[in-house]
Amino acid sequence: MGKRWGFRKICRWFGALTAFVSAAAWSGTARADGGFPRGFGILFEPGNPSHIVVRSQFWGLFDGTLGSPDYHLLCSQVFGGRDTVAENFPTVLAQGGRVLVAADDSFLMVSDDECDWRQKSPFNGEYAIAIAPMDANGESFVALGVLGGASGVTSHVYTSTDRGDTWKQATGAIPKNLSLQGVAVAPSDPTRVYAVGVIAQVGTVADANAGTRQIAVSKDGGATFAILPVGARTDYDPTAYAPLSVAGVVPDDPDTLFVRADGADDPGDMTPDELWVSSDAGQTWKKTFSPMMDLPGFAFTPDGKDVLLAGQQDGILQASLTDAVAAMPGAFTRINSGQVWGLAFQDGKLYAGTDDFNSPHFSVGVSTDGGKTFQQVMSKCNVSNPTCNAGSSMQMMCGDRWTRQGGYLTDIIGLACGGMGGVGGAAGSGGASGNGGVGGSGGTMTSTAGAAATGGTPNDAGVGDIAPRAAAKSSSCSLVAPRRVGVDPTALLVVGAFGVARRRRGESSRRLHRGGRRTPVER
Repeated sequence: MGKRWGFRKICRWFGALTAFVSAAAWSGTARADGGFPRGFGILFEPGNPSHIVVRSQFWGLFDGTLGSPDYHLLCSQVFGGRDTVAENFPTVLAQGGRVLVAADDSFLMVSDDECDWRQKSPFNGEYAIAIAPMDANGESFVALGVLGGASGVTSHVYTSTDRGDTWKQATGAIPKNLSLQGVAVAPSDPTRVYAVGVIAQVGTVADANAGTRQIAVSKDGGATFAILPVGARTDYDPTAYAPLSVAGVVPDDPDTLFVRADGADDPGDMTPDELWVSSDAGQTWKKTFSPMMDLPGFAFTPDGKDVLLAGQQDGILQASLTDAVAAMPGAFTRINSGQVWGLAFQDGKLYAGTDDFNSPHFSVGVSTDGGKTFQQVMSKCNVSNPTCNAGSSMQMMCGDRWTRQGGYLTDIIGLACGGMGGVGGAAGSGGASGNGGVGGSGGTMTSTAGAAATGGTPNDAGVGDIAPRAAAKSSSCSLVAPRRVGVDPTALLVVGAFGVARRRRGESSRRLHRGGRRTPVER
């Protein structure tokens, strides 16, 4: 235990140093406690395309309405995360605005109104690893449940037809120790299910197949699965752990799909992603693109003729679907050099997510010319705390994440947006942070941490009675153990979803999953 906490203490010192250097480099603007929000995923409610939810690697979810300048922060603590740590919780929107989050060891978290969140554990005690839509109506979904223990790893596929209220385990068997990580359903065939993962190593004995990438393919809605390799083992390094996800299935062709292998993103250990393609339902594979680093953005154009990719180093790239499937050299060309994370088309318009710090300057932008130029949809400054009852899970779990030193109000609104709207003045003793205050370059401020008490006058410039912010902390420190994928505390599960690659490379075996999964003690 002492060694673990000593390890984390080293990380905090490293993080503070990294933050200090970053702050100095950013022209006097201090680095946010957990990093600026990143538009990693952009979701629209089925049947209500004006309802948008932005999934960020930092802080959590941002819930808003297109055309409105106000987005509500749904902090990641409410679904088991840490707002200042880069984490990727798969999220979907259901009909009626319901938000469902595959929250790992918090199981499946569901909310219908932003404020009240309830935990559902319908997967026989298995942790919720991934979730994806099965239809365009927001009624049917597919999810993955994974559990690890001393005897090995078990994975199952589950489906729901009632917006996630109830779930049924697919009868198709997934082999023992195939640790599934990502899932998707073909838009043109709801019975075509693809689930990807790797073979996990269990215990201290090396498995000759550990790290091998696999895909489970069902053509009958999960009744049966064919297990196939994702590329030849000689075409990638199985010890260089890279979680798999289904980037997309061609809208009118259920046999053609793209799979992303997510390389390491930690400082000092950055490995480029890989994009693979199959045009025969997973029978054969080609590596169609190798980016410079991270490549989270993926979208098909509305006409189905082209593929768009996006990454913070590569910008937005475009290729014809034909050339991408054929893995033609040079198929992808850059159409926008901005640092972009997420991509999504809605009503013929392209939406892109960034960190709102580097160019382009927005958290989410929209393009009507296919990605060449963008207009701001959301800024990091257009964010407020949702108004929830004191007893709601949102208020209990996230209230202090908004107002605390190092919270969104002080770290983003106060430091990066030109002020927090002020604090109640002397005449209004007891006044809390008020509305108002003009934001910086990001636009008009909408923080609502509370109104000034009667007689109080909000201070301007975001100075008021707020004490100086504590020393910055780095949330991306490579020494922090990531989120757990279904691990029994007595078991040592590594590789694939459990990270043997990092143990082989001399890193702590506590790093059970590169995507931010933690051990029970650290949870």
